[in-house]
Amino acid sequence: MLLGPSFLGSFFTEAFDLMPDQNYVLMDTAANFALTYYMFMVAVELDVRAIRGMGRKVLIITVVGMVLALVVSFTSAHGLGLRPDIVIKIPGFSDPPAKLRNDKKVLPFLLFFSLAISVTGLPVLARIITEIKLLNSPLGPLSMGSAILNDLVAWILLAVTLAATGGKDGKPVSPLVPLWVTLVGAAFVLACFHVVRPAIARMARRTPEGERMSDFQLGIILAGVPAAGFLSDLIGIHSIFGSFIYGLAVPNGPLTEHLIERMEPFLSNMLLPLFFANSGFRTNIYTILPLWAITSFALVVVLATLAKVVGTILVAMAYSMSFRDSLALGFLMSVKGPVEMIILNVAIDKKVLRGDMFAVILVTSIITTALVTPVVTMAYIKPSKPLAVYRRRNIQGARPDMELRMLACVHNTRHVHSLTRLLDVSNPSKRSPIFVCALHLVDLAGGRVSSMLVMHPSARNPHYGRLHRPALPSDQAQSESILTAIDGYEQHSTGVSFQPLTAFSPPATMHEDVCSVAEERHASFIVLPFHKHMTVDGDMEEVGSSAVRPVNLNVLANAPCSVAMLVDRGLGTGAAALFPGAHRASHHVAVVFIGGPDDREALAYAWRMAEHPAIVLTVIRFIEAAPPSRLQSMSSVTDEESTSALLADAELEKGRDEEALDGFRLRFMSDESVVFAEKVARNSEETVAALRAMGGSYDLYLVGRGHRRKSALTAGLEEWSEFPELGPIGDLLVSSDFGVKVSVLVVQQYVENTGPLSQPEARQ
Repeated sequence: MLLGPSFLGSFFTEAFDLMPDQNYVLMDTAANFALTYYMFMVAVELDVRAIRGMGRKVLIITVVGMVLALVVSFTSAHGLGLRPDIVIKIPGFSDPPAKLRNDKKVLPFLLFFSLAISVTGLPVLARIITEIKLLNSPLGPLSMGSAILNDLVAWILLAVTLAATGGKDGKPVSPLVPLWVTLVGAAFVLACFHVVRPAIARMARRTPEGERMSDFQLGIILAGVPAAGFLSDLIGIHSIFGSFIYGLAVPNGPLTEHLIERMEPFLSNMLLPLFFANSGFRTNIYTILPLWAITSFALVVVLATLAKVVGTILVAMAYSMSFRDSLALGFLMSVKGPVEMIILNVAIDKKVLRGDMFAVILVTSIITTALVTPVVTMAYIKPSKPLAVYRRRNIQGARPDMELRMLACVHNTRHVHSLTRLLDVSNPSKRSPIFVCALHLVDLAGGRVSSMLVMHPSARNPHYGRLHRPALPSDQAQSESILTAIDGYEQHSTGVSFQPLTAFSPPATMHEDVCSVAEERHASFIVLPFHKHMTVDGDMEEVGSSAVRPVNLNVLANAPCSVAMLVDRGLGTGAAALFPGAHRASHHVAVVFIGGPDDREALAYAWRMAEHPAIVLTVIRFIEAAPPSRLQSMSSVTDEESTSALLADAELEKGRDEEALDGFRLRFMSDESVVFAEKVARNSEETVAALRAMGGSYDLYLVGRGHRRKSALTAGLEEWSEFPELGPIGDLLVSSDFGVKVSVLVVQQYVENTGPLSQPEARQ
């Protein structure tokens, strides 16, 4: 706008007039080029197979909301007398001559205007859903699916509108022209999906597994974007339609991720600014509409928005959704975005819309969109009753015959194998079952807008989630391998039931998905994979996504229940390997108990293992040889803190430790496969020496992440820890200095009413 008639053309008229006409042509060309590639990338980020898998509910919500908005906006704009040649009546001047009024432009103007304010802004909606954490709620997939379908319908209607108003200066054309354009356009779409798509897929298959396409191959694919735009423009449809269909034809998988990774920065930082700059350059704020026209344009936008909201509410309530959820969904579907601006710019190109009208419509749309987030936040409040029932957030104190609800995070198939080995030693049975919500976390490359929580059917519930299972938009081969491994294990195991889920999200918000799913599934235990794997030569290396460790750290800090991190270094792969139903082979498991809530939680999990007939469990309690005075054993305190309160808290923790150990001893007193041992140590050096002396006597160690305050048994170990998320003892066991390769399960207990890390001094 600074370079256009609004600023430079107003204050520096001569300089503005000196700009050659070819500059305007170059800017228009660059803007159209940017718009063409933008629509291609929008289509690449969508998943056609996911759109096909959407149910009738999404289709009806999309159609009803869009049709109502179209009808209301068209009729109200026509009734209020809005037209593309509105001028200001200046006192003392005669009205414009009738010959300057072009009635043939009114219909194209109304069509473009109505279509623009009837669409849902998919990119903006995706950002709103992510920010207010609705991705894993029922509204997230429903609104995203409706918005995807809404955008697809919008582009089809835009193509039809362009064909119907393809005459010069917006003049209507013969009815045969739209028919011809529709038929040829349909042939173009078929050619993209049945000729171009297989060709690109064949090119992708020739790329070796684990490698990316060459720049030459990517160049061939990207060269097809302007070619598709040129062909659609030649047919009589706007070039953006051709690039959009061409993008939809690109098969999903590693290729789309590579395209997004390579094109997204260039598109966002270079091409899109050209489009918006050209839009501002062609806007003249001094061409002001009369007040009645400004009011009318704003009123039409508001009425169309309300019509879409009301229509969506009625359909949602017809599908038994509550009024609050329906209201939130209605406002989510009223979001406006770049698609509206694109349609309005096309109308300006067709000379059926002016810059001043564009400004009024845009400002009103921005205001209505700004209201969406607060309205949805107030309307969509999760009922407190289900959360009040969610009381079992840890394992300690649970009845042995109670179902253990576990959320297991997996990033690849190796994590699934580690999970199944842990389940093998966890003694699942019909009397003490384990429910596992297996959450496959997929890195959302380039902020793909088709992200959602995908629910898959399980082996024992083949129809559960079947209607909500769209094809996986990325990493499909790995996702299918994970599902196959889970189904295979579930079919041959007893006492274990799975609910596979896939969550697509950026690494920065993955932990939010994990925590929200754990809370919604009432999980009492989250199992995280360690970010390093053991190689063939026994070393630990980080393989795969670099987001595993940041996600683990964030989950540990924000988890709504207890958390365990599994470091698998050959658990269940030795000569004494366990398998579901094994009774003769044995595993040796050790519980290192120093004291504190995390150690008690580890002991509670070991209770399940101790009942396994093929497990030999040893509880190793470390005792300080000469414990310091109570005041020295505590962390530093402020003057305001009460010494007596700290003493009482220390005694309470010690009493809880003794109670947990006594209960464990009483239960397994007569069980020869459960051994109790005590190790006396004066400092951390002796603790380390005692652990090293055990060597490879045990296949799996269960340890708490944190221990009692300022214990001399672990003093100084935190300063040398390479992986603080494992705690001092866990870090020692997985370090190369320990000398023996053992598997470790590090446990962190959720403390009721305080959260996992609300008392950091208790975890030192």
